[in-house]
Amino acid sequence: MAKFLQQLLQAKEPLFSTAMRSLEVASGKAGVDVRLIADVMSQAHRVMRQIGLDPKDTTPAELYGALRARVDDDTLFADSTYAGLLLGDDVISFNQADIRESIDRAFTARSLHHMQCALQYEVVDRYVAHARTDDAVVAQFASDAGLNVCYSIDNHKHKQTEESEHMSTNLSHLLEAEEPIFTQAVQQLAELSGKSGTLDQLQDELIEKTKTAQRLMGLDPETVSGEAFYQALIERIAADNERVTKLIGGTDSDDVRQMVPLMVEAANKVDFDRNVFVLKHSKAKDMLRQMPPRRLMERLGHDDIETMFEKEDFDEIYTALRFSEGDDWLNEYNELFKTVTADDYEQRDIRIVEMDQDKYVDLAEKFTKKKLHNVTHTKELGVIVVVPLRQTHSKGITLKTLPLLFHYLNEIKLYSSFFKMKSNDEHFGETVVQTLIAELGAGEQVVDGYIHWRVIQRYFAKLKSEAPKEAFEPHVHPEDLHWRNAEELLYQLDPETAFWKDNDYVAIDSSGSPVTLNFIDVSLSYANDIPYPERYVYHFRESLWNEIFIRFMGYKNLEDQVLQQLDNDMIAPESLTVQD
Repeated sequence: MAKFLQQLLQAKEPLFSTAMRSLEVASGKAGVDVRLIADVMSQAHRVMRQIGLDPKDTTPAELYGALRARVDDDTLFADSTYAGLLLGDDVISFNQADIRESIDRAFTARSLHHMQCALQYEVVDRYVAHARTDDAVVAQFASDAGLNVCYSIDNHKHKQTEESEHMSTNLSHLLEAEEPIFTQAVQQLAELSGKSGTLDQLQDELIEKTKTAQRLMGLDPETVSGEAFYQALIERIAADNERVTKLIGGTDSDDVRQMVPLMVEAANKVDFDRNVFVLKHSKAKDMLRQMPPRRLMERLGHDDIETMFEKEDFDEIYTALRFSEGDDWLNEYNELFKTVTADDYEQRDIRIVEMDQDKYVDLAEKFTKKKLHNVTHTKELGVIVVVPLRQTHSKGITLKTLPLLFHYLNEIKLYSSFFKMKSNDEHFGETVVQTLIAELGAGEQVVDGYIHWRVIQRYFAKLKSEAPKEAFEPHVHPEDLHWRNAEELLYQLDPETAFWKDNDYVAIDSSGSPVTLNFIDVSLSYANDIPYPERYVYHFRESLWNEIFIRFMGYKNLEDQVLQQLDNDMIAPESLTVQD
């Protein structure tokens, strides 16, 4: 077995074979060299098959020419850095750097340096990693074998550090996170929690979960392109959309008028505690009497506010205020709202309302075009509203709208708990308004050398240029918790959608941007016909921020801190005790 490695490395004999035998003895004859040779040959043969060559019937010159012709195919050479083959007396490198260096060289002058360096490192690394070997012994044997000392223990430790930094950088890249604050923040979490290998584990999990999903869809993880992966996910969500449509009684998954009542009915049937702490209708009416919404009254044909209360669905008109009255009116109303007290609140069930098509479709059009969906909610009243659409058909509306209904059930529940918790505060009304406005907190993110994590409520645009810098600095987002819980309700309705379960924070980089397994991002991408270069990743990124915090500090800490800091305050990790 050592002979094959010796020939690839062009190492001196008998020193190399003697040292390799010693390494095998040190590892308890674990067959480390056999597995390495199998991996080397497997990688080389994979490349050959992908470029249409038969490993059993290819000359060295043919292989050399074919590799040079594909030198710019990064995917082809992604996993072949230490791969090489011996054809006759000729060693052929499958390392892309070697091939690039050899592009203008004759066959006899081809480079093998990069492959041999990588293979030298791989030999040492595998024996160092074995549980039975001693690092110093491996280093001595590597030196005896003629493997460069720079590829022994010192290099192994350097590579471990380098890989750890790469993991952070990779996650940072997926998030488009601001540096160096991201790296500093996760290093602090590691120190506070004592979980030093957490980012490595998370990165490995992203890769494995992605590969598992790809295999479930019949894709080869070794060869599939980012675009093909994205297209397969779109097709998967399309099939899910049709199946869920039928499960809730629909026949046309794009028919808005047919599907909206069925989705509301389905949302009302799921097992969920709908009782919440919300503003009394009587108090809301009193405030509107002080500030009559003239534009809405005029649109609905009412001169008198009492007549409007009598003739219209109050939850509908209260929600419609945000569409009709304009920013100045809403800002003034918020000042009035600051006068509410906990006595103005009561326990009542969340209500889902189908907004009247004829009365509100014009008012709601700007909202639906901006949000690319047709559901909103009023946290203070505990109301979810399906907003009317002008079009009669909307692609993918089932899995665009139904999860949103589940999402807002969870969101209203969280805010209800927060308002209940704050009900004894002297300035209860101001706290409610501050929370509903969802402005970013003004607190310092770095305190006494510790990086604090913001609690951000507001939805930000998917483009970095359109969002504040705080969205790319360490933070957690309550919205992600609502989505996770919403997906649980969807699995309750249709167990087959569990394909997406626990994948909300999973993605791989492709073409400089993530391809994500986040159910909501894929669903919205499908429903809105989003092309591959413009694919949605917003919800994935919020999930990944939350997941990073969870991995270090525990899910219970995230839940507790989100609830306590919902009015846009900061989480101070150094003050927390790690919880699972």
